[in-house]
Amino acid sequence: MFGTNNIQNVSGVIDPLWRCYVDNVEILSSAPYPYPENNWRMCGVDNLVDKVHTLTVQVENRVQTFWFDYLLYAPSPNAVLDNSVILVPNKDPSLIYGSEWEAFEDSWIMTRVHGASMSFQFTGEYNLPLSLLNSVSSRL
Repeated sequence: MFGTNNIQNVSGVIDPLWRCYVDNVEILSSAPYPYPENNWRMCGVDNLVDKVHTLTVQVENRVQTFWFDYLLYAPSPNAVLDNSVILVPNKDPSLIYGSEWEAFEDSWIMTRVHGASMSFQFTGEYNLPLSLLNSVSSRL
């Protein structure tokens, strides 16, 4: 999972902090980078079994916004990619947003609600572009 790293460090208290889970098992999260950086790898896991997974990102923030940019998916060698959609834009009807979501200008969908949900069902692993505030739980 990649995002825009823009932390605030006040007397050793990092804002925001995040933890990532796949199927309720915590995966490795990258240490916050001390300077603003786009496309920062926030967390990731390799070699998932080809099946439906759940990705959960828990975010603790006081002031700073948590910017979720995208998920990167590398198909397994056995994955069948015939008729596959490689990129799913944020307005694709297969993305199911909870009622907490709203359009931001004409190009983004966002939420300001803690615990807002979004789901996207598919077989395999993932690649999902999205920008979020606060925390997200996505069924992948």
